[in-house]
Amino acid sequence: MISPARQVRRSESQKGARVSAAYQPPRAIKGHSRSASEVDLDVWLGDLQSLHKFIAGKPMPGLGGPMSPEPTMRTRDVQKLLKQIGWPIKVTGARDPKTSQAIKDFQRGFLGAPPTAKPLHQDGVVDEKTEAAIRWSIANDGRCSKNFRFKEFASSHSGWIRTHRELVIGLEALRAHIGKPISILSGFRDFNLGASLSQHKFGNAMDPVDPLPRASDIAALKVFSGIGTFASTGRVRHLDVRHVGPNTTGGTKTRPTIFVDQF
Repeated sequence: MISPARQVRRSESQKGARVSAAYQPPRAIKGHSRSASEVDLDVWLGDLQSLHKFIAGKPMPGLGGPMSPEPTMRTRDVQKLLKQIGWPIKVTGARDPKTSQAIKDFQRGFLGAPPTAKPLHQDGVVDEKTEAAIRWSIANDGRCSKNFRFKEFASSHSGWIRTHRELVIGLEALRAHIGKPISILSGFRDFNLGASLSQHKFGNAMDPVDPLPRASDIAALKVFSGIGTFASTGRVRHLDVRHVGPNTTGGTKTRPTIFVDQF
């Protein structure tokens, strides 16, 4: 929550809304005037103009209702589409932390086909680019890219989806290199399994159903920063993009961390 007196500024690199503000303890929102209340930016789905209007007590016409009017989509619509893609969220029409997180994780993993020139901003704001990406995914069976679906990266424990665009880029490049589909055995892990700092827990990794080529062959593609192999064969059983953070080993795309995956 932030006070209207707090600074609200626009990112230099974004035409849509990207709000940076210091959080304060939650306080109830009453009425439309922001003169003596606060706005929860973490669940705001409108653009920057609608936010300024809302703080000024002059909410813009929109479909999101008086609490947070989006330019084009209602909260219920956003929830419905993300649920259809695969996120385990409820369609209530009410903004909540899970809705905000689902939007951010969608933005984190979306690549598109052809790939978008730049990644979506991971701000939880459904601006025009994010809306277009969500609708593209819906029209393409919940895909995050040409050959991969968001749901393939879902946690086997909770069903929550979290991956990274860089991982998807790498997998598309690897698929083209080996000339056949890649099936995902394990993606995001929001439970205790494997190493405590496993890249799976950050949504940065995947394990394939079938072993992949040897590490040297995959490293030559320069798209992954972590490569795990079987001790017995040297074939690859784990891929990650730890360079997006957190990076505990210093692996890069040009010099990936190659290790024996003993899990």
